[in-house]
Amino acid sequence: MKTLCLVFYTHQPIVLKNYRFYEIGTNSTYFSEMHNYANIEKLVKKKYRPLNAVLTKIFQEYGSKFKVSFSFSGVTLDLLEYAAPEVICDLKKLNEFGPIEFLSETYSHSVLSKKCHHEFMQQTIKQKDKVLQLFGQIPKAFMNNYGYPIKFLSNTLPQMGFKVVLQFKELQANPESQPTVQHYVTDTEVFHVLQSKKRILQPFIKASKKIDTDAFLQWVLSLPEDNEIVCLALDYLELAAQSDQDVQILEFIEELPEKAAALDINFSSPSELIHNSRQNHIKKNLISLETGQELESNVSNDLQIEILEILDGLKDKVYACNNEKIIKTWFYLQDQWLLNHLNLEDGVDAEKNQAIQHYINFRNVLQDFSQRVEQTLAQNKQELKQNFQNPLRPVKRQQPISSSEIFNTLF
Repeated sequence: MKTLCLVFYTHQPIVLKNYRFYEIGTNSTYFSEMHNYANIEKLVKKKYRPLNAVLTKIFQEYGSKFKVSFSFSGVTLDLLEYAAPEVICDLKKLNEFGPIEFLSETYSHSVLSKKCHHEFMQQTIKQKDKVLQLFGQIPKAFMNNYGYPIKFLSNTLPQMGFKVVLQFKELQANPESQPTVQHYVTDTEVFHVLQSKKRILQPFIKASKKIDTDAFLQWVLSLPEDNEIVCLALDYLELAAQSDQDVQILEFIEELPEKAAALDINFSSPSELIHNSRQNHIKKNLISLETGQELESNVSNDLQIEILEILDGLKDKVYACNNEKIIKTWFYLQDQWLLNHLNLEDGVDAEKNQAIQHYINFRNVLQDFSQRVEQTLAQNKQELKQNFQNPLRPVKRQQPISSSEIFNTLF
């Protein structure tokens, strides 16, 4: 019997404000409220809420026969919680309606997490906690949409309770006839890899920008017997923006349950697929560990290398602060998206090169952030000394971060 695994994922990084040199030491608000709010508002109007409305309608009609999964970075959840709490409410209602699975990933698309297991684990744990806090679920599957090498993940995720990872990068040559392949990684605790091709729907897009649902489902049925699963992992950014130029994915999603049911095609979540018997077995020692190469491909010029070295040098001090606010800011600042803005433009004067301007801005932010870290460490040391001298003195507790606070006080 054929099975569809439908996953929606997205990562929305936080935009830095234009942070001037003279603000260092006097202003620790690094992020642009206007740009971040505008970005989320646009996505909510054109992507998130239209999809949530379609999914709500489907669950009201089909109940548990329909299944869908979501993967949000922690950064995205923070932005939604602040700028669009109605989306969080929608997702909570969907969670009550039917079988929803929330996947885990790192808190941001952290550059350092590709070279440091500790950083990877800290970010994944924090995102996992965020999902539990908002939706009452403990994620069982990991969404590898940032391209972590599987050998890296297979050494880490089983220790954290994950048994399945969904990813796009191939472990082994994937024949064209196999849109989705399941691997069982031996020589580990129970660890499964769901390897899916991107843009599975591309051949079924008509000239009218509509997706031919019937043709897609007939193609699913025509797959060889050992291809029981087709995973559709769709980025929210690919959803229809109510424009004639956009592919109408929402209409496709709305038609899918009824037409799939008529053809006896089921729906499943990633964590349920580990019980499927048709899996390729692959030994962990046959998977190349490409973490170093992955990092080098993402950090390619002197500006990026310098920023990465500064971030790397702060790592131990940040965690020694034991300050939730500083750690969360630390997650945001090492996002790959920010480093991508440091890609130099060829043939452009330094004064006009946007990468140089982003670099100066980033350095100013990191200078102030470094000072905050040092001040927090000194304050912690002083408090520890005072507590040692007066053990009966009550310990000052960190206050939890509230989503109702003004934007930059969150960070």
